[in-house]
Amino acid sequence: MLPEFFCIQTTAIGVSLPLWHVVGCFMGCVAVPPPPAVRVPGAMTSAFSYIKQLEDMVSLSESFAPGSTLELNETLARARQLFHAAFFIRSCNCYHETEQAGDVMALASGSVPEALRANVVDHLLSLVASDGYHFSVGIVSFPFLFNVLHDAGHADVALRILTQADYPSFGYTMSNR
Repeated sequence: MLPEFFCIQTTAIGVSLPLWHVVGCFMGCVAVPPPPAVRVPGAMTSAFSYIKQLEDMVSLSESFAPGSTLELNETLARARQLFHAAFFIRSCNCYHETEQAGDVMALASGSVPEALRANVVDHLLSLVASDGYHFSVGIVSFPFLFNVLHDAGHADVALRILTQADYPSFGYTMSNR
């Protein structure tokens, strides 16, 4: 369980959401970190968004018409295969050599074959460590970073990122409002 200060209340619908589901302005932070020198390809971001939308379509379709999602599930499986084929880099067992976002998007979209999953997680962990346990993802992959780490058995790393107090971090933002 995360400390209470890592959650916000969405009072309009009465739901408590983890802080990392909030994207956009970093809660009134005084400084915005510079963009990374190397970004993930726009095609990767688009493919990731397409896969996440397909997942939502499958979920909604299953809710309204159980058993009617065969075609959508086939399309989703094919999209995941194509993502892997297009963006996996064998030399580093990763989806981007220097950006956390590549591995986060691949893992969060379910595009990483099971046989490669541990290697991709290890690469992501090495990027996080080399970034001083700060996140370097952008607005698209940010909401998925902490769940990816948690689901891979590294909730401790997610918590370490969340509890950083130096810039750039949530801790810095909260103490310098």
